[in-house]
Amino acid sequence: MRKLPEAELKVMAALWDAGGEAGSEELLCAVDEPWSRTTLLTLLKRLESRGFVTAALADFEYTSVYACGPVPMLRRVDE
Repeated sequence: MRKLPEAELKVMAALWDAGGEAGSEELLCAVDEPWSRTTLLTLLKRLESRGFVTAALADFEYTSVYACGPVPMLRRVDE
């Protein structure tokens, strides 16, 4: 079972709340954290490299982010 750090789990939760598809600006508003845009982009890049999301990047912004797996596959690191 893959485990996600808390910050990445928050991004995934926001993505699933958006129906499994969202842009990076939409996700930045949805996570309700004082993160910069670059922080969110770093988290999305990590999630993409681990296979949790696929994304389209344009002008240094993820225009479309898609979740790759069902919510039950996601767990917190401390569980």
